[in-house]
Amino acid sequence: MYKKVKNIVIEKAVSEFSGYALHDQFYKAGMASCWAYMAIAVITLLSFGQEYVDIVFKVFVFIIMCTCTIGAALEFWSPIKLLFEKTWFKWVLGALSILVYKYSESQSDDFINQFTGIDPSLLSFASSVLSAIYLPYSWLVTISLFLSFYVIFHWFFIPFEKTTSERTLDGFKYAMRFMGLMVIFIAANNSVRFFEDPDSFASMVAKEIVIKTEYFPKSHCKNVAANQLAADIGRGYISVFNRNSGSFHTDICDLGIISQSTTRLSASDAQKARAGY
Repeated sequence: MYKKVKNIVIEKAVSEFSGYALHDQFYKAGMASCWAYMAIAVITLLSFGQEYVDIVFKVFVFIIMCTCTIGAALEFWSPIKLLFEKTWFKWVLGALSILVYKYSESQSDDFINQFTGIDPSLLSFASSVLSAIYLPYSWLVTISLFLSFYVIFHWFFIPFEKTTSERTLDGFKYAMRFMGLMVIFIAANNSVRFFEDPDSFASMVAKEIVIKTEYFPKSHCKNVAANQLAADIGRGYISVFNRNSGSFHTDICDLGIISQSTTRLSASDAQKARAGY
């Protein structure tokens, strides 16, 4: 009897999802999770109290958000994927890649300037390395902007439903799609903020790269203390990093030549004075 009931339930569940496009199946799973949450939440509230309802809420919110996000990603990826077969899109993507790299360079230079307080061109090696590090951030910003415009344009100006599946999903589909898109946008926005946050792991890695690639403990300049690192920035100047305070300052490189020349000059003047000149 149990086996028979189990088979009936499985067959009914399969029939509920069969015939829909893959993204619609995820949307339908999200809707089914909403109804399941309402039923389980009422039972939990009556049986165990509000505290356990909060746990049920968190679990189902996670499930609903995941299913809706996967559905939205699948739905919007299908028309985007077709663009990669177009020659003109490949040329556009190539040109866009150059612009993205230039944007990454500008972000790298801005970080070095904010961190060290000097012209980024004076720390060229660190600038080159950070440009590669900032590439994921630059692509993330670009893709987020592209998806925003694409979704708005596609949703409001182009008929979206061009499905070839046997069945189409109505009802709460648009709410599920909206929820999935919001999760994608929020995740992208949080990822961008992760790179922009001065206290984030990405910023700490970038700071270490600047210090490790450009600043060194041993220097030919006599005015670099034991707790300091120095980077030669040309024209007789050095950028000095204090490891104790974490601060930077620019100074003239003292080679010890001026003091020696002054000593010789003073001795010569003394000899002339004794000779009566």
